[in-house]
Amino acid sequence: MDKYTEFKDTLDKKYIEPTGVMKSEGVISLGDLISLLEKGFDELKVVMDGSNLKSQINGDRTFMQRFGLFKMKSRSVINNECTSIISNFNNDKCRISFGFATRSRTGSEFVVLIKERGSDELYFEHDFFADKEFADNYVSEIYGMFAVLEDYATYYPNNEKKEVTSIVQKFDDGVLAVTVSVYTDGTVHYSILPSEGTDPDKIFTREWLNRVKLSSYVKDNEVDILENIPVEIASLNDAFRSVVEKELEKAKNLGKSFGMAN
Repeated sequence: MDKYTEFKDTLDKKYIEPTGVMKSEGVISLGDLISLLEKGFDELKVVMDGSNLKSQINGDRTFMQRFGLFKMKSRSVINNECTSIISNFNNDKCRISFGFATRSRTGSEFVVLIKERGSDELYFEHDFFADKEFADNYVSEIYGMFAVLEDYATYYPNNEKKEVTSIVQKFDDGVLAVTVSVYTDGTVHYSILPSEGTDPDKIFTREWLNRVKLSSYVKDNEVDILENIPVEIASLNDAFRSVVEKELEKAKNLGKSFGMAN
């Protein structure tokens, strides 16, 4: 049996033919983990997207100019609408930047609000007299966004030397290694590769004339593969475990099941 056939046969027998992980209170499938993380970080993803509040601001026809804030009653053409809402956080601060298009070549004018973690007060990054009037129009929405940012910021590791971009955990069963990452915008990403050292000849990514590429085969069957990799909840990093336990408790209270298809 050549290496290609051996690898594909292992994939079939270990991940594709079985009907899923035998789940218990402390064991879920890797597919369940990904689904639960996507649900658990959805609120952060919505805040980071910012489109809901941006649509509200533009729907109100509220916009910034260098010499003040205006709220238009008519349907006149507005060139400096709100074009972006960018949220981020680091070890000690959460920040929300509202970008407004300008007619100049300089691009956008920004209203930037900052909240120190653990404080109830907000302050502006720049001294622009119209900022406060603008922020007062959406104060409840802004405080709500900061509450979400501050809540989720606790999941990400502190690192004073560099910006933290994701939470990562690798799952390796000796055949496949799956790396799961949750980025600071709330998106969940995973990659499936052969376990380290098991594919020195790069069979997994080799292009064949009359055979299906193994990486493509894995991609086509990834739902079955992920459902047949067990994960002990106790083995998860603190952030993943906290989110998974919260989502499982929610599902239990609602009488719902969980998994990639739900």
